[in-house]
Amino acid sequence: MKTNKILFIPVYIGFLIAFCPSLQAEHRYSLYLNGPSAAVHFDPYHRDYNDFPTGFGGELVIYKKRLTLGFNGHYMFKDSLDNPAYWAGFTVGVHLGNKNKIWFNPYVIIGGLKKNEYNSGKFGFFAFPVLAAGYGRFGFNIGFIPELRGITYPILLIQLKFRLV
Repeated sequence: MKTNKILFIPVYIGFLIAFCPSLQAEHRYSLYLNGPSAAVHFDPYHRDYNDFPTGFGGELVIYKKRLTLGFNGHYMFKDSLDNPAYWAGFTVGVHLGNKNKIWFNPYVIIGGLKKNEYNSGKFGFFAFPVLAAGYGRFGFNIGFIPELRGITYPILLIQLKFRLV
């Protein structure tokens, strides 16, 4: 249980930042709700993976001119192997476009992950590259989970998102 509490420290910090009056006054942040996903598994053995992992998550994005900082957390009820999984971490990236029109935000999540096929099912650290894109409040994340220590094969993950603020 200690690992679970550590994993959500970025969430607590993010909420503190999100409600900071100086950020709100200048609209220099966004809160996103992340929804359903679709996954493409690059497994040469064509095992029967769940290609539509169900879950939900959230993101806080803080804009510093074109630089973006923040955090991302996600919980899956059923991952690729129909087991629960979750990740959370800090993000750093670049914002291109206008957040109220067409926008792109390539970023990297650096944090912790608990997924049965990674690290023998124990909590482990990771870096997860993501390209977020969208129009106005609606968008999607395209993420790539690389092969880890020869244990798993790469996964391409596409996830819907909605900007709340």
